[in-house]
Amino acid sequence: SVAVYEDFTLIAELPKEKLDMSVVGIDLLLSNIAALGLEGEEEFFTELKTGLEGVVEPTDYLKHIYKFGSAAAAVTVDFENSFVFKLAGDGHGVITGKPDSQSGAESAWKAFAEHLSLTSGNGEANCILIANGSYIKVGTEYLHFDSEFNGDLKIDGTEDADSLLKTIREALILETKYENQGHNATVFLKKGTEVSFGSSALTLNDDYLIEITFGESVGNLLCASLLEGFKLCEDGREMIIRTVMLADEFAGALQEDGKINVSMHPVDIASYSVALNLADDIAINFYVKNIDPRCNLNGFSVSYTYGGVETEGSVSSYSSNQFTVAKCAAKEMGDTVRIKVYYDDALIKDLDYSVRQYCESQLANPDLPTKDRKLCLAVLDYGAYSQRAFGYNYDYPVNANYSTGLVISTVVPDDFKGESDGKCTGIEKTKVSLGLEYQTELMFYFVPADGYTMDDFVFSKNGAKILPEEMDNGTYRIKITGIAAKNLGEPVKVSVTNKTDSSRKTISFSPMSWAYSQQGSSDKSTSLLARALYLYYDASVGYFSAN
Repeated sequence: SVAVYEDFTLIAELPKEKLDMSVVGIDLLLSNIAALGLEGEEEFFTELKTGLEGVVEPTDYLKHIYKFGSAAAAVTVDFENSFVFKLAGDGHGVITGKPDSQSGAESAWKAFAEHLSLTSGNGEANCILIANGSYIKVGTEYLHFDSEFNGDLKIDGTEDADSLLKTIREALILETKYENQGHNATVFLKKGTEVSFGSSALTLNDDYLIEITFGESVGNLLCASLLEGFKLCEDGREMIIRTVMLADEFAGALQEDGKINVSMHPVDIASYSVALNLADDIAINFYVKNIDPRCNLNGFSVSYTYGGVETEGSVSSYSSNQFTVAKCAAKEMGDTVRIKVYYDDALIKDLDYSVRQYCESQLANPDLPTKDRKLCLAVLDYGAYSQRAFGYNYDYPVNANYSTGLVISTVVPDDFKGESDGKCTGIEKTKVSLGLEYQTELMFYFVPADGYTMDDFVFSKNGAKILPEEMDNGTYRIKITGIAAKNLGEPVKVSVTNKTDSSRKTISFSPMSWAYSQQGSSDKSTSLLARALYLYYDASVGYFSAN
């Protein structure tokens, strides 16, 4: 039995006498908890027929709990309401918990109560309803609702252990090779989760996250295939025995570690959105919007994992609450970006995204404006033909579901043809190429004749002096990066001038000049990539000119 009183003191008491193993019961008494709006006493009592037989001495099975000494739980509710709950046992099965701060405990309870509705019981006293969408993550295990299960998980205390086990297995599914949570466990409760007791019912009004951080002893216990052990139970009796043993082992591990940290907070303290960024290469912008008045933007932080590397993000625009973006090459549009959002160092959002996912979600909207649809289709085609050209995951083309259908028949206009004018003494050869594998890079190469060095020339880009990079083979290179999609057709003018005789050669070239020159390439993958790049540019110009 467990009782919680108005001063937030908790007293848990285990029975002293021998017990009949056929039934296990829990008796929870809440007395005058003003923070929850409870006046008088409300009792939650439930029992479960175990299927076990015989009479036992409970101290033989709950040695750690009966002999429990002391430990503490540092509790934080809604990020700013904290107190330490100190637990102390009498060595005979009675454990008392007291907050170190009465005001801290009261503010925490009140903060938690803001997410609850207290109503009259619905006729189903002593019932627990776990809303669909709730989950548990611990170690490498992830227990969540089966996508094919409709409805919520209801535990009403009328079932026996076998029936309860069956009910749980029908609703939930366990993944055992999930991302390792380390010494952390997460319990996510979907809004609508409810506990009915006595004449009242408490219903959760918000999606709520409970994060538990523990020490080595508790970690070794909880992270050692904890949930899989329950999955392997043959029947309800084995489930009950395992639960009892786990409770006792947990008490021992907690006492050994001395402390756990518990953070409880709502998930939806803000809304989040992503957008495609074509201003400089291809990227995903991430936005934090509609921030809860209790919170502020400075408390948020974002990290994203891309290509196996986790990067700490920062706010790149306070005016729009835009966080740093995850950039990708065109061939990587189908690759997943894992975005994690933290508030005051507590994880509040965890989602996966990709450029492909963004485009497909936009295209699924029948009311999407024509210019937006044209751009999303062109982006996916450009990504798919980049995959093909560079041999990157082409078995899974990003335009498999949506495509313009125009790449093969597209002709790049000769308006984009590159131009070369004049001749520079001492420059033997010039060349222009376009790099698209990792980012858009326009590169101008100059090969000097024998006897000439870089000091003999002046280089300029669009009229401004620029210092070229000297390659290992003596070639000079000028690399242009950061070209926005809508500017791919704008020519870059690069000149090289001989300092002695003032002779000059000027090359005017753009990424679209490359597309024009390569659309007839004998390499089919290059030809199609050139055409897809043109459609991507054309759609970008149409989109940004209209905005």
